[in-house]
Amino acid sequence: MLCDGHGYPLHFHLTPGQAHETTAFVDLLVGADEQVTDGDGGPVAWPAALAGDKGYRADWIDEYLLGLGITPVIPSKGNEDRSARPVEFDKDVYRRRSIVEMSHPDYPSSDSLYRGSRAA
Repeated sequence: MLCDGHGYPLHFHLTPGQAHETTAFVDLLVGADEQVTDGDGGPVAWPAALAGDKGYRADWIDEYLLGLGITPVIPSKGNEDRSARPVEFDKDVYRRRSIVEMSHPDYPSSDSLYRGSRAA
């Protein structure tokens, strides 16, 4: 799910449960670009930065975002050389990522979905 800085969803892309979330990354951005428009079909806004968790940490994502003029705000993995990244990690901007986490409800785990629903 892609949200703005206030937690309002802009676009989402569903993937199979076994698919890594980065497989939908480009489709998510393209979909938001196509759907978040003014009345004439023009873009409403363009992000200055995009934050994601370590699951989105990949060189190709950094390069893709930078090519669009968007600063990636994704922490390095523990086994990476942070100084080799093309941008410096901005902790203050990253802390705002929690807005996205709070923008959708917590879905119950599959265990709790079936608890108490046994057939007699």
